[in-house]
Amino acid sequence: MIGEVKTGLELGKPHSRRYHKYIYHACIDCGLERWTGYDGGIVNASRCKACENRFKAKLNPHLYKKGIGSGLTYEEKTWLKDPKYLENQRIKRLGKPSGNKGKKHPEMGRHLSETTKGQRRSPKTEFVKGQFAKEKHPNWKGGITEENHLARCSVEFKEWRKQVFERDKYTCQNCGDKKKYLHPHHIKDFANHVELRFNVDNGVTLCKDCHMKLHGLIPKEVMIVESSAS
Repeated sequence: MIGEVKTGLELGKPHSRRYHKYIYHACIDCGLERWTGYDGGIVNASRCKACENRFKAKLNPHLYKKGIGSGLTYEEKTWLKDPKYLENQRIKRLGKPSGNKGKKHPEMGRHLSETTKGQRRSPKTEFVKGQFAKEKHPNWKGGITEENHLARCSVEFKEWRKQVFERDKYTCQNCGDKKKYLHPHHIKDFANHVELRFNVDNGVTLCKDCHMKLHGLIPKEVMIVESSAS
């Protein structure tokens, strides 16, 4: 029966393999007979899976020792995990330099921008500043975003927030905690004092809990920053 060729349909293969050809072939190492792929008059795998793993292990002893894709038996893999064996291997490597020591790899660690520097994209896909601004964007609805929201998302607000935190050394000015999530609080409120929105002297650093208590979102306690000042 060796040498007989059949299609995947005759062998009951899944749909994607039904019309592939297969040959009943013997492994060149152990002689195990099985159906294997047969394309263009060439046998896809002349060895069975186990013999193929052992063959690869001979080419790469490192994988063989690790038991990766080497066709090792369960007993052999267990022996490789023996603490005495691992300790002996550790002692053998003591004092020996790494195989990569002193070697330079100029390509490793190079920033992606350096590798693509000077390259130009196609004009069809290259981003142009302002190409999706306002009414050019498909989701534009005529500028319905609130002014308050725009001000809090602006670059000026982020810079003001950073300056307030740096001045207060990233510490809540009520409880003195440094590890909690911090909020910048406007002493004179944001809505009614437009001219003081980005004034650093009008800001104070509070942790999230203290800020919520100050605005009455959770039960109030004694606060250093007087709510009457806000």
